[in-house]
Parts: sequence; structure tokens; C-alpha cells
Amino acid sequence: MVTLRRMVRCFKVKENGATALMFRKMKKTIRIITLTLLFCMSVSLFIGCGKTDDGNANSADNSSSGTVENSSVNFSLGIDSNGLFDGIEALDYVTLPDGYKGFEVSESLLTVSQDEIDEFVETVRQNSGVPREVTDRACEIGDAVNIDYSGTVDGVVFNGGTAEAVDITLGSSGYIDGFDDQVVGHKVGENFDIYVTFPEGYGDATDADGNVIQMSGTDAVFNITLNSISEYVMTDDSVAVYFGDDYTMLDGTKITTIAQIEDYFIERQRYNAIEQEIYYYLVENSEVAELPEDMLELQYEVDRQYVAYSAAQNGYDDVDVFLAAYGYENMDAYIEAIKADVLESVSWSMIVQAIAEQDGYEADDDVMKEFFGSEVDNAVTYYGEGYARQLALNYIVLLDLAMQATITK
Repeated sequence: MVTLRRMVRCFKVKENGATALMFRKMKKTIRIITLTLLFCMSVSLFIGCGKTDDGNANSADNSSSGTVENSSVNFSLGIDSNGLFDGIEALDYVTLPDGYKGFEVSESLLTVSQDEIDEFVETVRQNSGVPREVTDRACEIGDAVNIDYSGTVDGVVFNGGTAEAVDITLGSSGYIDGFDDQVVGHKVGENFDIYVTFPEGYGDATDADGNVIQMSGTDAVFNITLNSISEYVMTDDSVAVYFGDDYTMLDGTKITTIAQIEDYFIERQRYNAIEQEIYYYLVENSEVAELPEDMLELQYEVDRQYVAYSAAQNGYDDVDVFLAAYGYENMDAYIEAIKADVLESVSWSMIVQAIAEQDGYEADDDVMKEFFGSEVDNAVTYYGEGYARQLALNYIVLLDLAMQATITK
């Protein structure tokens, strides 16, 4: 069964005319990816695998196209405007362990591999680099290419499967599995076919006469013309623009050169590791009493809303059909399957709230700005004031405890 839970609820914003993940610049992304469970209540992020709402977007594109507007999911249900569970005193339910302040972490747990560093630098290169045209070699993963394509099923052209002068980055296009890999190795001017299989649950298409073509699990052929290849060249200036004012070293130093990228990543990864150890210690050693059922029910309702939203975003009219693609019979079966995860996630948020109550932490406007950076208004629009501040509270509590940690040999 496909696991749908414990994934970060990112949203998309328009940035210089292009779509980009809100957290793509990686200051908080690293922490969020490493400690996903810490910042999730319980909502699943379903990966798009169906038609877009208008039915006319590129059928090869397997990604969703959400924006910061969100009127159908109340992520802040049951959370007050301070980021705390509404009407709940966490210390009435949580007994915190001794030793979480000044927590000791072994240096051996904080090693960052060169492969991890290289992967991060490559991610920054692809996202910050300036495109430079390539004419003397075949395209590679990481290159930006411009292509024309036309898709057919059993020799029949289907609506939405044809496009010209489309720009994609190989390896991260969001297109159907196998699409990018089969473009790799070709040179400018070449015309060739690639062979893909649409995922199960993909919405139907139509031909030129309006006849329905079933796409779910269907083999298709795309004829490709490779128009151009560009590689991303990273410079100090492009790095400075990419990191900007929001994404800095922990002491506030701005990232303005290529040479600083490794130091930035290593510092962040080390603090991620410290936070992770603190998280495990708190989860294993805190005592959480039985939580009110109505409190948990509010979190189930958030999941229900998000499943319905995800189904609609992926072109499904029937939520149960959408859930069936992930191995769940219906909504009731899905909620039953996630109850343990909901309890685990809410219990963690209660532990954080208990620490905040005991030690005086608040998700004030400064913390919101530190966590979300220039996207704070978009975060509040998408998540609501309550959940946005709960995320920021998680952030500041763990970061401060990590800063207080003692590193041992």
C-alpha cells in the first residue's frame, strides 16, 4: 500500500513568472525534509497523477499546479491564533522529561558526507544558475532543454498530449516516469520517439473527434524534437540572488559566494541532526496522557478536507476513486488507517506546546519572519494563522534547544 502520510504540506507560489516551491531555497527545507514529522499535524500530500482541472495542460506533466490560494482546507482547525491547540493546556496532559535543555549529542552523529554536500550544491546550481546554451554535446540530467512533443496511444493523437517549445529541466521536469531519462543522450535537432506508461488512476483523454481514450495504466509514445540544450552556470552573483536576505547562516551571515554553500549546508545538517536527537529523546521520554477525542477528530477533519482537495486537484470527481488508487476502500477506511499517525503527530505538537508553556516560547512575528522569511504572508494565507504559527513554534523550540545542546566526543 502506498504511504500517503508524513509529507510536508508545501505550496506553490509564482516567482518571477515561474512556479517554485515556497521552501525551495533550502534554508528551512533541509530541516523540514529531515524532520517532516515534526512539522506535520497529519495531513497527507498526494502526488499529482491525473489531469489538470482544465483538461488541456500538458498530459506528459505529472505535477500539480496549486497556488497559495487555499479556501477548501482549514489547516488551522482546532488551533488558535497563537499556534496553540484551542482551549488546551498542554501541561495538563504532558509530563516533560529532565535533560532536554543542554542535551548532549555525540560528534559522531553529526558527520555530513561529501555525497550529501555535492547533491546540495548541484540542487543550488540547477535552481540558481544562469542558463548557457550547449551545442557540442548530448543533453544530460540537470540540463535545461527546449522540446516539441506529440503523444499517441495506439497511434491516435490525444488532446493535451502535444506541445511546442516547452522548457523543462531533465531530472526534475515532473513529467511521467521515464520521460526525462529517454530524452537524455540526444543532441540538438534530433527527432526521436520515447515510450512511457501513464500511471494508474490517470484521468481519461479524448481524441480530435471527442472519443474517450483511457489513459490509466496505458502505454503511450511521444515523438520528441530537441530544439535546444542549456546548462546552468552558477556564479557568486547568482548565488547571492538565490539565497537573498531570508536564507543565511545561523549567525545571520548572508550567503553571497559559491564557496559559502558548503559551509551553509554543513551547518544546517549538523543542527538538523541535533534537533533529530532531541526530538527522539522527547518522544521516547515524555509522558502524554490520553488526549480528548474531539481534539483528534478535528485533525481527522483536516485530513478529510485535504483528501477532497487533492482529489479535485488531480481531476477526480469521486474521492473514493481517488483513494482507491492508493489502496484505500473509501474515506472511512483511510481515516481509520491514519489514526495512529494522527495521534503520534498531535502528541508531538502537544510536547512542543508543553515546552513553550513551561519555558516561555512564543511564535511571535519575529519568529514567523525567521521561519517563513519573505513568504510569511503567503504561509498565513495558505495555512491560516493558527497552523502557520504552530509550524513556527515547532521551529523556534527545536532550534533553541539545539543551540543549547552540548557536543561530546
